[in-house]
Amino acid sequence: MGNDINTAHRDACNVVFRNAQIIDGTGAPSFIADIGIEGDKIVFVNRNVNQVEKYEDFKEIDCDGQVVCPGFIDIHNHSDLAIFSNPDAMNCVTQGVSTVVVGNCGTSAAPMSGADLHMRLDDLGMCPRTVGEDELYSFSDYLSDLGQLPKAINVATLVGHGQIRNCVVGLGKRAASSDEISRMKDHVKEAMEAGAFGLSTGLIYSPGMYATTGEIVELAKVVSDYGGLYASHLRSESDRILHALLECIDIAEKSGCRAQVSHLKASGRRNWGMVGTAIETMEYARRLGVEVTYDAYPFAPSGASLFVLFPDWTRSGGKAALQEKIRDSEVRAAIKKQLARPSPEWENIYLDACPEGLLITVSSKYPQYIGKTLADVAALRNENPIDALFSLAEDDIDISMIAEGMSEEDNKIAISHRLGMISSDSTVVKLGDKMPHPRTYCAFSRVLSEFVRDESLLSLEEAVYKMSGFPAWKLGLYDRGVIKPGGKADIVVLDIWKMRCESRFGDPHHYTEGIAHFMVNGKLVISDNHITGAMPGEVLLKGGR
Repeated sequence: MGNDINTAHRDACNVVFRNAQIIDGTGAPSFIADIGIEGDKIVFVNRNVNQVEKYEDFKEIDCDGQVVCPGFIDIHNHSDLAIFSNPDAMNCVTQGVSTVVVGNCGTSAAPMSGADLHMRLDDLGMCPRTVGEDELYSFSDYLSDLGQLPKAINVATLVGHGQIRNCVVGLGKRAASSDEISRMKDHVKEAMEAGAFGLSTGLIYSPGMYATTGEIVELAKVVSDYGGLYASHLRSESDRILHALLECIDIAEKSGCRAQVSHLKASGRRNWGMVGTAIETMEYARRLGVEVTYDAYPFAPSGASLFVLFPDWTRSGGKAALQEKIRDSEVRAAIKKQLARPSPEWENIYLDACPEGLLITVSSKYPQYIGKTLADVAALRNENPIDALFSLAEDDIDISMIAEGMSEEDNKIAISHRLGMISSDSTVVKLGDKMPHPRTYCAFSRVLSEFVRDESLLSLEEAVYKMSGFPAWKLGLYDRGVIKPGGKADIVVLDIWKMRCESRFGDPHHYTEGIAHFMVNGKLVISDNHITGAMPGEVLLKGGR
C-alpha cells in the first residue's frame, strides 16, 4: 500500500509530513501516519509508514515526536477590518489558527454607509473603490475587497444584525416598522447571496438591544433559507441568562436556523454556576430538535468598553448622544441609581465587574491610564468610581476595558463540555500595540498547554476537535477541519511539550511558542519554527462559491 501511494503521487505531491502523530480533528484516537500534500489538498494519509523508505520527488518533513492536526478555526473573531491593517495575522498564525470567522456580536464591516466607511479608513487600510458618502458599502463590496487582500489566514464571514439595523433604523431605541424589517431582510439576503455563513446578533449592544424577538426571527428566516447560522451574543449573560438563552433557542426554532451561542459565560458572582444550567438547557432543546451549540474562550475575564457600562436608554442615539446626555445632572443621578443594582432590562457590567475589576486597555486621550483599573483611576483623580466613569466618558467614550466578574470553574465547564467549541473573541493585532486581552495571543495555545497538557481537563483529541472538526461541521466547511484525503491542506505541526505563551493581563504581547510548521492552503506559513512571509489565505464563502 505504501509503495502504491509513493508511485501514484510521485509527480503530484509537494510535501509529505512523515512519522506524524495524527490528531485528525474528528475526536478519534490519534494514530501514526504520513500525510501527503499536493497543491492545496491532502492527497493521502498513509498509515503504513514502515513500508515506504522514501517518497521520491517531494519534500519530506520529519514529524517524529510531534503532533499533526488540522488548522484551528476561530469561530468567534472580530478581525473584520483589522485584517486589512494586519494581514500577516501573526497572533493567529503562531497559535495555529488557519481560519477566523468574523462579523460576530452583531457587528460586521458591511453593510455600511459611505460616510461611516470613510471615517474608518484607518482601520480598513485602503480607499473604497467607488463608494461615495451617500452610497452604500455592501456586503458584496466588502467580500470583494477582502478577497483581493493578500493575507496569511482564511476568513469566513457573518453579517451583523446591529450593522444592518444601524443602516436601516438608526441607533435609536425603538421598534422597527414592517417596512424597515423588509429592508433589513433585503440586506441579509444580499449578504447570504454574497457568501456570508449566517447572521449574528449582539443583544446587549446598541442598536441590536432595541430589537424585538420577532424582528430577529424574521431576519433569521432569510438565513435559514440558505442553510445558514444564527450566532448570538445573548441579550443577557448575567441575571437573565436563561431568559436570553431561551430567546435564542426560540429564534432558532421559529426560523429554522442552526443556533450558536457566542462566548458562553455567566457574569456576576451571584450567577456563578449558571453556565452548567445553561448547557443543560441547550441539551434539553437539542432533544426537542433545535440544533444549538456554543463557543467559549479559555479565560474568565471578558472584554468591554466604557460605552456599554451605561444603561440602555443612555446609549440610544450613539456615543455622541450619550456624551451630551451625561452633561445633565438629573441624568447623572438616574444613572448612578441604576448602576447600583441589577437590571432586568440591560446588562449591568459595571456592577458585575466592580471598579476594581475594570482594567483599561485602550484610551487615545488617557494613555497614562492603560493598565490601571477604574478604581485606580478614580483614586488618582480623587473621585468616586462613578464620577470617574462620567469624567472619562465625557473625554474618551471609546475607552476599551477588560472586565472581571466570571468564574474560573464556570469557564472550565464551558470549555470541556461536548457542546462547546473554542474561540478567542479577539482580533488580529500588531505586536506591542495597545493592551489587548491575553486571549488575543493564546486562546488556542492555552487550551493545549494548560487545559490539556498540564491539567488534563481535556484529552488532546477532544481539544483539537473543539478547535477544528467541530467548528468546521457547524459552518458546513466539509473540506476543512479534518485531516483526510481530499481535504484542504490547513495543517499544524506542534510540540505539545514546548507549547507555551507568556501573554498575561497587563502584559499580553507575547507570541505562542511550540508551532514547528504551519500550512495554510498547502503553503507553509511557518517552516522549522520560522515565519515564511507567505500569504496564502482565502475568503471562504458559504457553499464554497
